[in-house]
Amino acid sequence: MAKWTAFPHLGDYRFETSCLRRDWDRLHAGDAQLLPRDDAVLHAWIRYHAGDFQAAAEAGLKAGTLIGDITHGAKKETALRLFQDGRKLHPVSAIAMIEYANALVMPEGDKKMKEATKLYVQCARGKPMDAMERLHVDLTRAELAD
Repeated sequence: MAKWTAFPHLGDYRFETSCLRRDWDRLHAGDAQLLPRDDAVLHAWIRYHAGDFQAAAEAGLKAGTLIGDITHGAKKETALRLFQDGRKLHPVSAIAMIEYANALVMPEGDKKMKEATKLYVQCARGKPMDAMERLHVDLTRAELAD
């Protein structure tokens, strides 16, 4: 496996098994991933949430965000409705806020920029709970600063 670029805030998000179990529902509200029963898998998730993505991937986890595969023939109304449904499930998800904002401006451009910017501001004000959320919050902060 190729070497990954290290997460720049490694060490900022520490998870023990008990903490991960306690916070699991919040961390996985957007993907409804079930808490693993296997200790080895649980420890790989600890690495993932701490930002050690390469070690987590090497342990067999799917690293990265869930990406919506919008295939040929998909309708923008359906895609936007699915984003809205996802936001209802996990309204404070930094990832969902950014992806929904991007989906708003892709087909509509400036017409939806105000709504998309509100989502970016909301995301930038959030407190990341793990490494992946930190990357998304930092991204919104940087883009808003431009």
